[in-house]
Amino acid sequence: MVSNSSSTCVESLNYGIPVIIAGSKNGITQNPIPDSIPKYIWELCYSVDEFNFAIKRLLSTMDKNRVMKYNEIAKDIQKKYFEPVTKKGVMKFLQI
Repeated sequence: MVSNSSSTCVESLNYGIPVIIAGSKNGITQNPIPDSIPKYIWELCYSVDEFNFAIKRLLSTMDKNRVMKYNEIAKDIQKKYFEPVTKKGVMKFLQI
């Protein structure tokens, strides 16, 4: 998945899908991925060359073991950053 400054980056990682963040050369790069998420499942790129390298790296490592590792990361992300939608959870979110 390729994006920037969007929660969909973390949502993709939540499903074990690698992410490439398109960084800004001229402004502030908005990276929504927390520091606790391992760097090998995502890349931050500022140029076409970096993007091409990231695509090649992410695709070349997609074997059974790496997919299993990505799924482990996804489970960890689910525990740390997502919560099932429940009445209690919504009330907590709304601070009611």
